[in-house]
Amino acid sequence: MLSMRRRTLLTGLAVAAYGGTHFHDTGSWFNGRPARLDEVASGLGLSDGVGRHPAGAYPYRSLTSPAAVEHHVLRHAGAGRPHA
Repeated sequence: MLSMRRRTLLTGLAVAAYGGTHFHDTGSWFNGRPARLDEVASGLGLSDGVGRHPAGAYPYRSLTSPAAVEHHVLRHAGAGRPHA
């Protein structure tokens, strides 16, 4: 992690605070492991209370592992493939 305001290094993960006050992550992965970006953002003084939830605007299904992401992309990406 590299912060523009606080210099903190974590091998390979770069995060910067650009003046905002809110941040929320829904489960990012980094190098095959959960990135826990909400914890990183909290350490930068950012709140995860963004005031809305993406599922309120559109339906989606969270993919819970790198293998699930790969399976979904291989099945649905490309011309002529189903989107859901």
